Amino acid sequence: MDRRILIINDGDGPLQIGRVNLTGADSDRFAIIENNCIGSTVAPGRNCSIGLRFAPRQAGSNSATLVILNNSDRRDERIQLQGSGVMPDNNRQPTPQQPEPRPKLDVRPANLNFSDQPVGASSQATPVRLINSGNVEITFRGIRISGSDDNDFILKNDCPRTLLPNRACLINVVFSPEDEGRRTARIEIESNAEDSRIRVALAGTGLSTRREPAGWCCLNGKVSPMERNACIERKGAYYDDQRTATLRCRPIETRPADRQPPPVPKPRGPGSAFERRPATISSCEKTIISWGEVTDPGSPVSYTVQIQARPIDSTTAGGWREVLSTKTGRTSQQAFAGRSRVSSKLIYRWAVRATDAAGNSSEFSPFLHFTCGSDIR
Repeated sequence: MDRRILIINDGDGPLQIGRVNLTGADSDRFAIIENNCIGSTVAPGRNCSIGLRFAPRQAGSNSATLVILNNSDRRDERIQLQGSGVMPDNNRQPTPQQPEPRPKLDVRPANLNFSDQPVGASSQATPVRLINSGNVEITFRGIRISGSDDNDFILKNDCPRTLLPNRACLINVVFSPEDEGRRTARIEIESNAEDSRIRVALAGTGLSTRREPAGWCCLNGKVSPMERNACIERKGAYYDDQRTATLRCRPIETRPADRQPPPVPKPRGPGSAFERRPATISSCEKTIISWGEVTDPGSPVSYTVQIQARPIDSTTAGGWREVLSTKTGRTSQQAFAGRSRVSSKLIYRWAVRATDAAGNSSEFSPFLHFTCGSDIR
């Protein structure tokens, strides 16, 4: 008859096994048929086994002691062995052999699929049942969650370190996604069972909590989610869907600031460049003054015409006063349009300057001088 003894290290340090032998008056009736413990070091939570055989030579009671030397506090472990020999009975049915000790662990279910959860929310706890379906106790070495998304699953372990035969315990798992999309991990259960590492697959989907924008706005070549009114207020182009906005949105071409004034216009007439020898115009009522056109990269160009006057008999230099200043987009205009009085006792002079679209203005042109042959009243 054969039996197996399981040596379990339930301490915190390594267990070193030395010599293993049989002693006692009937030790020759017992035999060690398997020994993977001798000379080995058993880590905490791990085990080794010794196989024994009882072979009596005659009827009657037999006993012996199995001695296991080790580094524990007791230094040696003594196990009493007993067996009875009986005379064979040819008419007797053979005694059924006792089952061999087997640590067996069943885990139900084999995988967990959680319902979809918003990011940051938590599901109800889902249990996983661990059942010792063998005939020896099971020692757990570790129960943990691992995998690429292990932070998205929370484990609560209610199982003891040692589970007796025909007993069960529960572990509970909660799904709490930290990001959107498919999330996967696994429970890893390590023990002294025949299948020493059992895995339970975990899966769930995290749902986005972000609200889709009402539309998309193109601002200077960049697409951003934005409400319609806010986009129009910023002078952007509004689109209902992101794809259309991305295809059509282009950056606004910007030109460097124009700080260069246009050229000075050249006056054509009437008038003289010399103040002491002004040109005489017989009738100033319909006099047209004109100048050469100016071109500028910042077109269009506008013109400012200024007319000044002083008495003819004035002996003092200067003394000019402005009598008219107008703006026009043309290169000519009537000299005294809108003015009711023009005197033949005054000298008049006029000049023009150009202004581009950026607001840059040229210098005034040289003055041309003239007098009127008659008064306009």
